[in-house]
Amino acid sequence: MRKSTRALLGVATILLLAVATQAWTGQQEDSYDALLVRIRALLSQRLPEEAVQPLSEALRLRPDSAEALWLMGVLSLELGRFEEGVPHVAHLIELAPEETQPRLLLGALLDSLGRVDDAVTQYREVLTRDPYHRDALMAVGKLALQAEDIVAAEQVINNLVARYPTDSGAQILHARFYALVGAYREARLVLQSAVLLDASDPLESAEAQYLLGTVYAELGQVDLARHHLENALQLTPDNGPILLQLGLLAANQERAEEA
Repeated sequence: MRKSTRALLGVATILLLAVATQAWTGQQEDSYDALLVRIRALLSQRLPEEAVQPLSEALRLRPDSAEALWLMGVLSLELGRFEEGVPHVAHLIELAPEETQPRLLLGALLDSLGRVDDAVTQYREVLTRDPYHRDALMAVGKLALQAEDIVAAEQVINNLVARYPTDSGAQILHARFYALVGAYREARLVLQSAVLLDASDPLESAEAQYLLGTVYAELGQVDLARHHLENALQLTPDNGPILLQLGLLAANQERAEEA
């Protein structure tokens, strides 16, 4: 075979490989896009469990897809598959280290796994970039209260309420801090303001009513305590802690009347 013929065949082979590669890449792109359409449809129908398999396939085709990584993290949090979500969100942070939302999501996953210190590290990384980030301040404040770290909780919550004075969630956290240190009258005043605020989240409204009921119980104002606990129960029926508080309130009142 002449050299010129061999050269032409070599060129033809390279061209065929290039065309085949382009075709394969195009098929991958089409498959990935089709999977995303399917995933979005499932999520719009509120079928998160059914969305996991096509989302895993989308990540196999495009492991660096920010949208797919984010969705897998969100679904992992929603479905309680916390451990599965961590590496996906961690990879997303590697791809976009300046973004705050993935760090908040990773913090929530780590907190759910009981890795509180690691969660706080993620939230504080957000606060390094934005010292008054509302969600990061809320998360650090809640974890500090859970740990009964009075100093850390006071610092964070003071920053929160100074920046967001009309935020009902911030007010509720502030009241929880006062209740933790036994300052029930201050907690009552804060919660009375929080109840008047228009909370967008009904669970937030229920929490304010519940806390106000427990504070009134501590202050010995039984009728007001029962009133707010019943309000909270209307917002979140069959809520165990509220039912327990109402039961304790009734038992204490019964003992007082017998005495």
